[in-house]
Parts: sequence; C-alpha cells; structure tokens
Amino acid sequence: QIPGRQEKGAFIKWFSDSGDQPYTTDYQFVLKRNKDVRVNKFYLNLSRSSTIKVPFFTTGNIRGFYGFHKDNDQYFRIINTDEPTFQKRQVIFQLDGNFTEAFSEILNFVLVSFKKDYKNGQPAVTKEIMINAQDLQEGINLKELSYPALGLSGEDLINYNYRVSWSFKGAQKTISFPANQDLWLESKEAAIPLIPPFDKKIIEIDADRTTFVEAGIKSGTIRFFTILNGEPQVQKSLVFRDTDPENTNTVALYFDHNQPVAYQVNWYQKKSDKIIEGEVIQLDDDFLYLLPPSN
Repeated sequence: QIPGRQEKGAFIKWFSDSGDQPYTTDYQFVLKRNKDVRVNKFYLNLSRSSTIKVPFFTTGNIRGFYGFHKDNDQYFRIINTDEPTFQKRQVIFQLDGNFTEAFSEILNFVLVSFKKDYKNGQPAVTKEIMINAQDLQEGINLKELSYPALGLSGEDLINYNYRVSWSFKGAQKTISFPANQDLWLESKEAAIPLIPPFDKKIIEIDADRTTFVEAGIKSGTIRFFTILNGEPQVQKSLVFRDTDPENTNTVALYFDHNQPVAYQVNWYQKKSDKIIEGEVIQLDDDFLYLLPPSN
C-alpha cells in the first residue's frame, strides 16, 4: 500500500470529521464465466480387440538419420533408374489425319482400351484414352500412355493388348475391334494409327450455271446414297442454283468397306412446279459433271 493512502485527504478534512478514507486496493479481479466448454465422451470395451486411428505425421528432416545410416544399404543406396525395374514404355495412338473431319459429321469419339499383362506375378496395367471432336479442334489428334517395365525386358516388355471402339452419331452402340468383348488385339509397336472402320471418298461436282438458263432450270439437288455401319442412308444432299457464283462443289462421303456409292439428281424448272427426277446411278468416279435435261 502506498504510504498515506489510508489517511484522511484534505478535501475530506474540510467537509467531514469521519476518520480515515476507506481502503481501496490497487488490484482488482473479475471472475468471467466460460460457457464454451466441450465435453467428449467415449466408451471403450476392453473385452474386444479394435483399432484406434490416431493422426501421426511422418514428415520431418532425416538429415540426422541419414548421417548415421548413410553407409547401411538397408536404408540408403545408389540405384540406376535405367534398369528394367524402373523403366516405363510409351505407346502413342494417333488418329489418321484423313478422317479428322469425320468427327464433325458422323463420329462422336474413338476409345482405346489398353492392357499390359505381366508374367512375373505383377498385376496387369489397364488404361483408356479417348479422342473426340473437341480434341481435334484444339489440334490434338494423338494421345500417349505409358506402363512400367517392372523388371521385364525384350519381347516380354514391348508386347501389349488393346481394343478400339468407334461411336457413331445417332447410334446407341459402339463398333468395337475385335467385336468379341473377350478378345484383344496384340501389338508391340510404339505407335498405333487409328483408322475408322469405313472408307472415304472426296467427290468434286461441276455444274455449269449457264446451261441452266438455256434449259429453263432454276435449281437442282443431288443426293448421295451410302451404306454406313451396315445401314443404307442418304448421307448428304447438295443444292445448286442458277445464281450461284461458283460452278464447283466438293463433298466427302463415308461408307463401309467394299460397299457401293450412288447418287440421284432432281431438276426444278423455272416456269412450272414440275420436278424432273433423275435415275439412281452408281458412283464410280471422283468427279461429276452435271448437265440439266434439255427441253
């Protein structure tokens, strides 16, 4: 206590004769109520064996451990990562550039299923890659996958299996090769071309518009018939008019292997609504020169 603290002050002496001032301590304590109290209860049955998971962090500096055991091959040793045990092999699957535009017309995607079996007791490695129209728009027409050697070398390392599935627009099922889901294609190549299960033909069509005026024709249509995925269809139609600035058009047709392609031309006259229907003709050439029928 500060000396004279409890003595009567001058102001009190003037107005009161009531003795010394009451004692007031320099230290005050406030008791606060703590309401945020968490209580956890658990039941442990010692008659049964169980596992209690406790978080354990294993990260840390092993400099001291290394300094003490650096010469012990059981813990530390120098290895060659070029050994077969640590090698990985890459395999590239690339879409044939002749069929890239088919993804914007008749295809959804191509899916490659990959499998690598090991004869040394290691479990098989299975992977999948897919190429679709968006990939091609971004300039991606190939994809790569890899698998570990796991001690294999030579023929045992480079041999693998794969399957290819093609999805057509409007079709519920994909066309797979091999068709049997239990079979796989075998290969050892480092790059595999992905070629769709159909053929492609580019047709150039020439129709001189000056002949339309002479024949009284205002327009014409040509339809192309193909067999794709085993189904006959009108694959593409093209309209050409007497006012078109260009005489030449080009179309790409897709059809099953060894299947014919046909076309039919219909003409529309200027002075009547009559349609002059042409015959269905098998297409044997890559160039068509169309002349309207004479009056």
